[in-house]
Amino acid sequence: ISVQGPYCSISALDRGDEYDEYAVCIAYVFAHPEGKKLYSNGREFTNGTIIKAGEQLPTQQVLYYCLPIVKKVRGWRETPIFARSDWWRAQQHP
Repeated sequence: ISVQGPYCSISALDRGDEYDEYAVCIAYVFAHPEGKKLYSNGREFTNGTIIKAGEQLPTQQVLYYCLPIVKKVRGWRETPIFARSDWWRAQQHP
């Protein structure tokens, strides 16, 4: 896992029109296989600790033992509204 800065958001929702459903990571759960506690940024991480969106991300040593919590969302089968605008149609596209 690579992290840049204390907060991170990566999305590709513009590709939702190609899938019936997709998963969005809404949080992470810390799960050390040996049950060890780790500390990062003044916070203790034990098995089951949840890191929610918007919270400061822990160090790489903690993130290594984190698993994503995902929510499945329905995709869509049409072009996003912006791409149907007159401005968009007037542009040259490859």
